[in-house]
Amino acid sequence: MPRQPRLDFQDTTHHIFHRGDGKEPIFLDDADRRFFLRRLRALQRELHFKLFAFCLMDNHFHLALKRAVVPLHKIMQRLLTAHARVFNDRWAKVGHTFQGRYGSRPVRSDADLMGLVRYIHLNPVKAGIVTSPEAWPWSSHADVLAGRSDTIDVGLVRGLFDGVDNYLAFMKQPAPEIERPSLESLAGPHAERLKGAGRAEKCVELRREFVAEALRCGWKRSDVARYLGKTRGAITRLLQRS
Repeated sequence: MPRQPRLDFQDTTHHIFHRGDGKEPIFLDDADRRFFLRRLRALQRELHFKLFAFCLMDNHFHLALKRAVVPLHKIMQRLLTAHARVFNDRWAKVGHTFQGRYGSRPVRSDADLMGLVRYIHLNPVKAGIVTSPEAWPWSSHADVLAGRSDTIDVGLVRGLFDGVDNYLAFMKQPAPEIERPSLESLAGPHAERLKGAGRAEKCVELRREFVAEALRCGWKRSDVARYLGKTRGAITRLLQRS
């Protein structure tokens, strides 16, 4: 079944996010997180992409990543495959570690990237885990404050905000809503088939994948149902099908 093409060109910056299968943890302890970051740094040196922010939660992660020549899907395949293999070995787990495809959206401007950095660093605050980003050790917020990092491009991030003082002032503003790709852009050339009444397995699978991707990008089931001309119950049943 063909997948929806991603907007991925050389020197494109992306917001990348992914969660555990069934919202299960992908990091059970700090060793899991340290391995993920080590692997990320090793791939960064090999594949020459840049990182502007990261945050590792319990059952998901966020990255702000600018790729060079190597396509995004190859970077992510190597990162996720390595983490899943080591995670399953460490904890004697079987089956999928991650839930379907990772989510991504292109970052369109410096202002967009500034908002994304803030959104990523405030993720544990928004989740109610900590009361300030300084209290969460598994993001790049501390790197920006320190002015040095072996993971993110601190100079570029500080330059975006014209210094650390402006960065801190920006962080105190309400966390922005990250722009989601439109349902039309996610549907792409398959919009007519997705909205149709076709029940062939290929049509159903295409519709299921579209719904899953839309939910990963932050759309509600009711929004997706309205776009497809279906009921919310029909969307739920579609996702429950094996």
